[in-house]
Amino acid sequence: MTESSVSQFTIVDRNTIRFERTFPVPIETAWDYLTRRDMLNLWLADGIIEQRVGGRVDIQFAEAVRRDDPACHNVGTVLEWNPPTRLSYTWEDECHNGPDEGSYMVFELAPVAGGTKLTLTHKRLDSEKLHIYGAGWHAHFHVMAARVAGTDPAAFSVLYDQLLAIYEQIVKGGN
Repeated sequence: MTESSVSQFTIVDRNTIRFERTFPVPIETAWDYLTRRDMLNLWLADGIIEQRVGGRVDIQFAEAVRRDDPACHNVGTVLEWNPPTRLSYTWEDECHNGPDEGSYMVFELAPVAGGTKLTLTHKRLDSEKLHIYGAGWHAHFHVMAARVAGTDPAAFSVLYDQLLAIYEQIVKGGN
C-alpha cells in the first residue's frame, strides 16, 4: 500500500474529524462509490441517497459492528449535491448509544495525479464518540480501497476491532 493510499486522520476540533485518502480511480468513479446504491453497498452499507438537495438519505447496515450491538440504520437529508466534487448530508445515527443529533458529513472529491483525493469531514459529533467514528470511517475506506483495487477486503468487523483501540488512544490519549 502506498503512502497516498492510506487514510490520513485529523481531529479538527472536539466535535469534528477529517479523513483524506487518494483512490486510483477517476473522479466520476469515486463519486459513484459515494452515491450509487450498488457501489455504496460495496464498501459502506445498503443505502439510498436521493440525487438532489433535500433528498433523503437512508443507510441500513446489514450487521452490527460488534456482536452485542444492533445493526445500524442511519437517515439524513442531502444538504449539497454538486457532482462529481461535493456531497454533504445530515447523519442521524442510532448505532452508538443513541442518536447523534445534528451530525453531518461533507465529502469532497478532487482529481490528483494517479486518481482522486477524497476528503471526508464529519462534523458536530459527540466528542466522546470521535474514536468510534474514526475507527469506523478508517475501516470503511479500507474496504473501499480493496473494492477499487478489485480485491476482497478483510471483514469490516475485524478491521474495526483492530482500529478501535488505536483511535481511542489517538482521541483520548492525545497522541
